[in-house]
Amino acid sequence: MDLTLKKLPRHNKTNALAGLYLPTVANNFISAMACGALGYTDAGLVFLGAGVFSWLSLEPVILQRLRSSGELPTALRTSLGIQLAPALVACSAWLSVNGGEGDTLAKMLFGYGLLQLLFMLCLMPWYLSQPFNASFWSFSFGVSALATTGLHLGSGSDNGFFHTLAVPLFIFTNFIIAILLIRTDSSAVLRF
Repeated sequence: MDLTLKKLPRHNKTNALAGLYLPTVANNFISAMACGALGYTDAGLVFLGAGVFSWLSLEPVILQRLRSSGELPTALRTSLGIQLAPALVACSAWLSVNGGEGDTLAKMLFGYGLLQLLFMLCLMPWYLSQPFNASFWSFSFGVSALATTGLHLGSGSDNGFFHTLAVPLFIFTNFIIAILLIRTDSSAVLRF
């Protein structure tokens, strides 16, 4: 049997979207959180490692697609909301398996999540140029993790950066989720 790379189908780089994170990154981070909550720290670390290394292997591919394959079609733009989630959900998973300590790694993951949030905010006019649809909910996973990790890190100190940021990020998250709920409800009403 002659199997060479020439005969294998090529991956279309335009399909490298943030949704690729869901099967191997998100599932492993959620499993790590569940293991941490149930006291299975070692199993949680295994899932966390699988999620982190999957994320690190996918991130450059997805970012390269965004930089080099032209603008996303309008219908796919809001799928980029998923891009906000990996760092913040990784932070939640790490906090679950490390006993809840807001250590250097947790703060670094949170910082990368904040960077992604800034990118998302800069792109907001681009996202909002399309009509509201269910794919806007792709932002909910990341903003929810933003609130939980922000509150967790903020509660670990009586003052300082994380303490100052925790409540405003919580309010911001609730505002975003409220907008998603209201827009979804009004979209559903308009269909009937």
